[in-house]
Amino acid sequence: MRVILVLAVLWTASLAFLVEKVEEPSVFPESYEAFMELGQKAAIHLNESRLVFGGQRAGLGYFPYEAFLSYQSSKGGSYICGASLVTTTHVITAAHCAYDLVAGKLLFGTVNLQQQGPNTQARKITNKIVHTGYVPGQNGIHNDIAILEFSPAVSLNKDVQIVKIPSNDAPVLSSGKAIVSGFGTYTFRGGQSVTSQQMLYAEVDLVQKATCRQRWRGVPIVDSQLCAGSRGKGVGPGDSGGPIQVKHNGQLYQVGLSSFVASDERMMQYGQDQIPNVFTRASSFCTFISQGTRGGFRCVDANGAGAGDCRPSGR
Repeated sequence: MRVILVLAVLWTASLAFLVEKVEEPSVFPESYEAFMELGQKAAIHLNESRLVFGGQRAGLGYFPYEAFLSYQSSKGGSYICGASLVTTTHVITAAHCAYDLVAGKLLFGTVNLQQQGPNTQARKITNKIVHTGYVPGQNGIHNDIAILEFSPAVSLNKDVQIVKIPSNDAPVLSSGKAIVSGFGTYTFRGGQSVTSQQMLYAEVDLVQKATCRQRWRGVPIVDSQLCAGSRGKGVGPGDSGGPIQVKHNGQLYQVGLSSFVASDERMMQYGQDQIPNVFTRASSFCTFISQGTRGGFRCVDANGAGAGDCRPSGR
């Protein structure tokens, strides 16, 4: 049986969900500088939050919907994850990043945690909706998706934009290539994960479901999940909840959210072609996202045309 490492239940017929208010402790940092300090400290407490191996630096505007999430857990400690902007007051992330979240903030419009850009915006989380089908600690992490609401609304600009999620991802996935991105682990040093202050991205291969199931023997991989990874390239600690995307007809579409990887450090860093990363399949949760944002987000039709190259558009 493969041992899985969560990076930060099958889909049920009922779409009922619970909106939980996030009560922010008075000790949680208010300033941008304090928020950055918390994020840097969180990098050494990586348990259920996970990062991009074999990546290169992203420029501003490459992934304008991606957010950096730093939060405090009810179990103690601070953690980091990724997220994607779905409305001006909501992001999606992994359920395992939100399940024990008691206070958190989001950072938009930056690719460097040590530099505040012209469009950088920090927001505090006010409510969370964790998918009711998510069961922590279960063998095979299913329904690993949550919605976080924040306040006040962000201002949209060239560096902060709403993500596009295809309602039918088959034509988008047909290229067999995807891009992972995040601020997570990019190497290990002395048995400790080393996270990046710079957003990194890497092109990876999408892995067929049958192959993924064979590689993850003993761990149930279901249709609402995707698999991807290449030798020396993939996600790791700190990337949980962040996007995997595909460039299709000149547009970037998010097709999944980082969920879990193999727990072996060497396999995580060098062997993701052998034991692929597993992602929550975004198109399987279009209704959940729409209802959780009170109709504020809708998945889009990617029109089923051919895929373009996999590189993000630089600025």
